[in-house]
Amino acid sequence: MRKRKAVLMSIAFTAICCTCLGQAERVSKDEERDWINHVLPLPHEIAIASKITVPPDRIGFLLPSNAGATEMKAVGELKAFIQRGTGIRPAGNGFTIVVGVPDQDGMICGRKLGSIDRLRSVPNREQAYVIEPIGDDQLIVAGLHPKGVYYGTVTLRQLLSRQIDDKAVMIPAARIADWPDLAVRGTWSHNVDADTKAWRIGLKLNCATRATAFHLTGRNKNGPTWEDWKFVGPQTDEAAQLGLFEHITFTPHFNFAEWHGWFEKYYPELLGKGPEAWQVAEGADFGPPRQFQCVCASNPLFVDLLASQMEAHARHGIMRVHCWTTEFFGQCGCDSCKGKNQFVLETHALLKASARVRENYPDFRMIPFYSFSTSDLAGVRAKKLPPDTAQRVVDVLRGSDAEEIIRACYGGPIGEDPPFDELVSNGKTLISWALTPDLNLEGFRSYVGSYRGRIARMIRAGWRGALAFTHRSLHKEKQLADSYPALKLAAIAEWSWNNKGRDMPELARAWATVNNYACPEKFVEFLALMQPVEDRFRWGQHFTFTWQIGAFREAVEGRAEWPFVPGDERDKLTRACRQAEHAAGETDVPSWTLEARLASAMVDLNYAAGDTVRAVREKAKVDPAWQVFERAADRMQESLTSRETLYGLSHASLRNNLTAFREQVSNVVRLVSSRK
Repeated sequence: MRKRKAVLMSIAFTAICCTCLGQAERVSKDEERDWINHVLPLPHEIAIASKITVPPDRIGFLLPSNAGATEMKAVGELKAFIQRGTGIRPAGNGFTIVVGVPDQDGMICGRKLGSIDRLRSVPNREQAYVIEPIGDDQLIVAGLHPKGVYYGTVTLRQLLSRQIDDKAVMIPAARIADWPDLAVRGTWSHNVDADTKAWRIGLKLNCATRATAFHLTGRNKNGPTWEDWKFVGPQTDEAAQLGLFEHITFTPHFNFAEWHGWFEKYYPELLGKGPEAWQVAEGADFGPPRQFQCVCASNPLFVDLLASQMEAHARHGIMRVHCWTTEFFGQCGCDSCKGKNQFVLETHALLKASARVRENYPDFRMIPFYSFSTSDLAGVRAKKLPPDTAQRVVDVLRGSDAEEIIRACYGGPIGEDPPFDELVSNGKTLISWALTPDLNLEGFRSYVGSYRGRIARMIRAGWRGALAFTHRSLHKEKQLADSYPALKLAAIAEWSWNNKGRDMPELARAWATVNNYACPEKFVEFLALMQPVEDRFRWGQHFTFTWQIGAFREAVEGRAEWPFVPGDERDKLTRACRQAEHAAGETDVPSWTLEARLASAMVDLNYAAGDTVRAVREKAKVDPAWQVFERAADRMQESLTSRETLYGLSHASLRNNLTAFREQVSNVVRLVSSRK
């Protein structure tokens, strides 16, 4: 009887839907707001005045006869989305979704699209799209280019996700005109698997880096040749072929280990000469000191070697290669390099090599990458960098055939970009690799906030794109909705597509809505509660115990102050963690509860270490502080285990560093105790 009643109700519901098909219902402002919160990034122009309830078997699609592979992919993914959500293949004719590129008269499949002209004057119109209802039984998704059409269907999928099941699909009569503020939007991270890439494309991110595709395997007696390079990179996939997602191939900095190893083994004459060719990282934040040696860029053999590598890429169909010049600063001291700027010499070498390759491969593009800075980066003193370096490099690039240039803009005020701005007016494409620390949460108010401001400045200056450094371990499918790195990526996607879009609380609310959190407002509350922990601990650094080991040692020895001293702040942070854990619990997402517990252990760990330092200095009992420290470290270990289980990750390096930190604190305690 119960089953028969359910069947009758289903028939009645379907009959109602069929009757109502074509009859739009008004949408309240609150409902419109909720619907818009299902879309990431926020469209530039969006309004939803009404909605239409449609049985899934009555939804159909219409494409122009000349639709290409990109439009076909867009419609295929939209159909698959509806079928997953309803269990029914959408192949009806009651409600039609028209998808494609209109002709020059604004007609698509016999329908006149009035809003398409809006796109002709927007930035990056190749990726722009419009969505427009026609009557109560049609919705058009269109763009001036297939890429825009694809992004329009991405937005429509997000809108349809609000209410979709086997009985009905709620279709908003949305009017949208949208485009990206930057043409190139992505991250400087190397682990992008198929699931993660699909998720990023769904956020309208369109690129990520991958390491060099070739390794040098020998030295040819007749001079460098492309055959000396062994191909080790992945093949191009469908998304790359359609221009929807680029795996940016790059060659490492000339002074980094890979090049250094090749030079040392096969071309020792290309190693930079003299002490100025070397830089030594102090290692305070990154463990043991690291050493870098720049290249002898004036040697003609360097051009030959670069050309052979570029040709190897071209022969494998990789026609765009980012070539990273020397990191930090180094200056070869040989007679030919002396008195000349290292980065100018490297630029000339890259341009000569590229020109040689383009004689046979005219579509090949070498994109030079610059990250020199007068700042103190990674403990490397860069004060010897000639102050006119940026201008001198720009002067070389201005008259070159390099069409695209990458400038790594590190943290803080942008004092070194203006010379590169000149290249924009010279017709060059400028992309920023805007460094945001490899953090989980830090900066959604401060640092990532400054990232948003940096993007705004680049948009005003005419730069075409930005890539942010972000978490490299984001590669598991279940991380894509429930982790700090994923949320940070959403912020990067939002502000590079629509820089004037949501602020962080609004973005958090949309994020929670998109991912079906039980209570979006509690997630907003959770982030606000975690903010002081973030500000105090640079939380997303994943507990940089390597830094803490050195800082603790210096504090015990009286050479520095331990930054976490007892006081009211400790109580406030502990209370914030407890409240954040409670708020996270109400979102019904275990990962956020775990993050709050980790943060609480981190607070206790650092302040107990501070108590230990103070007890040592005051020659007081250290055991009470040490016991608190040990309990916090145990909680941290347990939390790391839970995190590994939840995400399927390994935190071996964190465990090792935490163990080293514990041992150092324990050694101090034992030493002090033995003196009594």
